[in-house]
Parts: sequence; structure tokens; C-alpha cells
Amino acid sequence: MSLKYFFIIVQNASLLITFALLYNYLWIKNPKKNNLVFRIISGVIIGFVTLLIMSFPAIFFKGIIFDTRSVILAISGLFFGFIPTLIATLLALAYRIYLGGDGIYMGIAVILTSPLIGLYWHYFRKQWKTKKFILELLKLAFIVHIFMFGYTSLLPKDKIFITVESLWINLLFVYIPATVFLGWFMLNQELAFKNIQADKKLIETQKRFITILQKLKLSAVILNKNQEIYFLNKTFIETLNQNEEDLMGKKFYELFYDTNNKPLSELRLKDYFILPNFETIFKSKDINDIHLYWTVVQLYDLNKEIQGYALIGENITERLHYEKELHLAIAKAEESDRLKTAFLSNISHEIRTPLNSIIGFADLLIEKEDDDEKREFLTIIKYSSNKLLDIVNDIIDISRLETGQMKINREYFDIWVFISFVFKIYESDKVLLSKNNLKINLDLPDYLKGQKLYSDKTRIQQILNNLVNNAIKYTDKGEIDLSVELSRINGTDMLVFKVKDTGRGIPDNMLNVIFERFRQVEENDYRIGTGLGLSICKGIVELLGGQIWVESKVDVGSSFYFSIPFVQMGENDTNYNKDDVDEDLKVFNKTIIIAEDDQNSFYYLNKLLSRNHLKIYRATNGKEVLELMKNQKIDLILMDISMPEMSGIECTKIIRQTDKEVKIIAQTAYASLNDRDRTIETGCDEFISKPINKIELYKKINAVFQN
Repeated sequence: MSLKYFFIIVQNASLLITFALLYNYLWIKNPKKNNLVFRIISGVIIGFVTLLIMSFPAIFFKGIIFDTRSVILAISGLFFGFIPTLIATLLALAYRIYLGGDGIYMGIAVILTSPLIGLYWHYFRKQWKTKKFILELLKLAFIVHIFMFGYTSLLPKDKIFITVESLWINLLFVYIPATVFLGWFMLNQELAFKNIQADKKLIETQKRFITILQKLKLSAVILNKNQEIYFLNKTFIETLNQNEEDLMGKKFYELFYDTNNKPLSELRLKDYFILPNFETIFKSKDINDIHLYWTVVQLYDLNKEIQGYALIGENITERLHYEKELHLAIAKAEESDRLKTAFLSNISHEIRTPLNSIIGFADLLIEKEDDDEKREFLTIIKYSSNKLLDIVNDIIDISRLETGQMKINREYFDIWVFISFVFKIYESDKVLLSKNNLKINLDLPDYLKGQKLYSDKTRIQQILNNLVNNAIKYTDKGEIDLSVELSRINGTDMLVFKVKDTGRGIPDNMLNVIFERFRQVEENDYRIGTGLGLSICKGIVELLGGQIWVESKVDVGSSFYFSIPFVQMGENDTNYNKDDVDEDLKVFNKTIIIAEDDQNSFYYLNKLLSRNHLKIYRATNGKEVLELMKNQKIDLILMDISMPEMSGIECTKIIRQTDKEVKIIAQTAYASLNDRDRTIETGCDEFISKPINKIELYKKINAVFQN
């Protein structure tokens, strides 16, 4: 190779390096590189460099010239994209056409092909920078210059061979290496710039991150992979009430304490970091326990190896304290509720037991007494006892509603017959009869005749009793109207009951509170009743699936409404309860044990059952029941649940282990709604609550023997 060609190569190489440096300063670091005008200017500059390269060619023959235009145009397409490369290509084409000569066609073909191959790599092999880019650059350089080598066929025939003979050495040792080197050099500049920018962003991000952590109201700690503290924020320092110098560099686990206030010096954080969250106990300077709940993020390097841990901790010390207080309060409330339930059960038992005797014997005496005055006295005793029983029942009912223990027992019953029966009771009410200027009316539509309703008639009667009794109580003259109608409310068929009176009425400011417990219209005056009735009505109506409301005007009167779903009996539902009628005892020649520790209650039950050749034995506790059963064939046991020495429940369990035939009817004066379920589960056949009604008792006895 002559010295002339050597200098030409050096000149071309210098221009290529200049081009690479222009890429670094003109393109990579310029924020305007996506601007169209800037791209056009860049294309002109690239074209100018290309023209300079073409101005120092290697001339093989006159008109046949070679330079590194293929290198710069291919690399331009690879790095700069379409617009700059197009402009540079057009400038190079114009200059080559101007130069003319025998190699003009080959020169034009090389100028057109080289940038196209570079653009192909730029747009269709976008991931080349992240692959083995040296190999990618070799592929590009090889393809570009294979085309160039092939374009020698466009030369005059007499010059092809000698040109090929000289060109292949330049391809191998100049053009291909120059393309690879230039691409490698420019890519490294790009990567270096990106790394610098990434480092700057990382530093800025770290500064912002540290600033955020410092301002965070939560504790923040960063550990290295050895679990040593190399960052902690002010919140954590203030939480522990310690000096930052005393904490930095310490093993994090060395700050932990266990629930026995002993340092956990052997603990390793990796045991905790299996889970994303954990709780720790620290000691502050004043030796107070500090509980922190940590969220953990593992920090990885580029090789996905753990480099440390970032921890965000919430101080839950106060919350745990409040939770402890809350648990104590809940336990206290549960204990209070248990004591209240026990109290209600006991007070119910203590009141119902004597009432059982008072009401029962009053009934027996009224039946046998011929003296009108004495009958009137006995009736007053019975009426007053029932009022006392109503108060007890109200207290128990409101307690059941509060604790969710009130049950609804639905059954099919005839609406017309039921309402008519209830209305007869209201017509004979003594308070109503004592008010000469007051009467009660019933409006019962004909379309309800023969209709069977599926609901709890006992609870419906309880609601009606409350509303009608209130109407009678607060109305001195005029009328009380009880009516029932079928209405469609919110797409559902509802049976709407209405109790209208012409009484004193309710002020507007009381309409929204009268359904609350213990609230009454005459709160500042003399009060009648407990103030629980309407609250109980509201609770029962809602359990039945309906609503209750009131309309009222002072000195005009009030109208109370309540609705319940109108669920009728289907065609196949033939088993429904008929209305209450007096029922006589239909059991004969049976042996019965009355298990009852209260003397008066036994005496009353004995009187009711002293007929039909029934043989009666008394037991005052469960042990006596078992003794009697050893020597007698017993048909029925009226088993009091609460008895000394051995309760009725315990006794029933023992009996059912060996005797499945004897009939057992549980009797209790307790208020708990669970009593019935508990006794049936134990093995009793039926359940009756005190005070015991004669007709109800006869029904229960008849039923167990029929079954």
C-alpha cells in the first residue's frame, strides 16, 4: 500500500471519528433531537461530513473512486433515523453525480443501499443494542459491503477484475472494521451518557426518597445485607427516644425485646423477612415498651441478589393499649350482659312462681264462688296479677329484642276468625266498659273471609293488645276503630292493621321518639306504664318483616298502623292451627309425677289434675323423681326445670338414658328463650311456661299422649 493511500485512510478515519464526536455532542446530549428542524439541520451536517469524506477518495482509475461514504451512511441510518439520513444521502448522491466517471453507477448504488441497510437495523432490529451488539455491527457491515462488492459488476468490463482484486483487501481490513469500530464507539458514547443520566436520576430519586422518609410520620429504617442500620428517620429516633449515633451501624435485631422484656440478641431478621410484615417490641430510653408493626421490602442489585432491606414501621403501642382496654370493656359488657340475663331469668322466676299460684287459684275460686262481691274481688286480684305479669313480660321481651333472642313462630291461621276472636276480647275490656262515652268498632273486609295467613298470630295479637290498650287508656270519649286491609307496598302484598282513636293525640315533636324505649308522651307529667310497649311493637313488627308508623294531631286523635307480609297458605298446606277454644282434659287412668319444689304451685297443679282417675305423686327435686320411677310405672312427669339438689334438666337426661316412653312436659318460670330449645333437646316432649294456664296445660297433656 502506497503512502498516498495510507494518508487517505487516515483522513477518512479522522473524519469518521469527527462524525462520532458530532453524534455525541450534536445528537445524544441535545434535548431537541426530536424536533423536525433540528433533524433537517443534523442531516445537512451529516451530509457535509460525507462530502468531506468523498473529497479525499482513493482513485483506482480515472472515474473509479472509493471512500468511506458507505460506512458513514450506514451508521447514519443506524443511529440517526430516516430524516437526517435521507438528507445526507441526497447530498452524497448529488455530489457523486457531479463527479461522474466510469464508477458513477456503482457509486450511486452504494449511496442508496448503505443507508437503507442502516435504517433497516434502526427500525426493524430495535433490540440490537441490548443483544451482542458487536455481532450485530459485524452483520450490518458485512451486508453493506457485500452489496458494495457486488456492485463492481456495474463498472466497465475491462476494469472489473483489477478493481475487485484491489477492493477485497480494503473491504476486509478497512471498510468492515471501520463500520464496526464507528458503531461501537458511538454506542458506547450513548450508553455512557445514559448511565450518567441514570446516575443523576438515581441520586435525585434517592434524595427525594430520603426527604420523604425523613418527613414521614411512620418509622423508616434501611439496612444493608448484614442487617446493619445505615439509615433511620427522625420519627424512629424520636419513637425510641435515643441518639442517632447510638443506633447507626447497629444490628437491627439487637434492638428487639421479647414479651418477657429480654433482648433478642440471637435473633436473625431473615427469620422475620419470610413474611412481608412482622411486629417487634423496642425499649425507649424511659424503658417503656414500644410496639412497631413493620412492612418489609427487600432491596436487590442488578444481579437480583439481596443488598439490603427497607422497613416502614407503624407505632401500634397506643392501638394495642386501646385494644386491650376494648377487650376488657367487651369482657365487662359481656359479663354485665350475662349478669343482666341471669337477673332477668331469676326475677322472672321469682315473680312468675307466686303469680302462678295467685292467678291459678283466683281462677279456681272465681269458678266456684257464688257471692258477686267476692267474685268481683277475685276478678280484681286476677286482673292486677295479669297487669304485673304484663310488666314482667315487657321487660323480658325488650331484653330479648336487644339480644336478638326473640323468636318468631309462624303458623297458618284464619285471619277473619282470629281478628274476630281478638276483637271480642277488646269489647269486654273492663277499662273500656267503664268509659260510657267510648266504644270500639271493627272494620274487617269480606275478601279476607277464609284467607289463611302464615305468620306469628301470638305476636300479632301482642302488637294489637298494646295499640288497643293505649287507645283505650288515652281516649275518654268517642270511638276506637280497629281495621285491617290488604295493600301493595313496594311491590309486596302487605296486610295493614290500623288502630284509630279520638283521644288526646301526640305532639309533632314526640312522633319520632315514642317508639324508643322508656319514651312516653307525658314525660314531664304523671306517667302510666313502663314506656316499653311501642318499642316492643316496633321490634316485633320488624321481625315479622313489616313496618309501624303513626299519624296524630293533638286533641283530635291518633292512628297507629303496622304492616306484615301477606303470605297465604298454599294449596297443599292443610295443616294450620284453628282458633283457641276451651279444651278439656282427655287423659284418663294415668300416673303422674308433679316435680315441683314450690308448695303453692304443686297445690295448684294438683287441683287442676285431680280428675279423670289420675294418680298424682309429688317430687320436690330430680332425685325424688328417680326414686319414684324405680317403684312405679309413670305415664307423665310435669318436670319443673329449676329444683334443688338435682334440676329438671339433669333428671330428664338420666331418665332418657333408659326410658324413652314416659311423657315429660317441662315447666319453668324463667325468661330465657333458650329454655324451650334446651328442654326439647334434653328429651322433654313439651314445654309450658309459668304462670300456667289451665286450658294450655290440658292442651299440652292431650297432645303428648295423642302423639
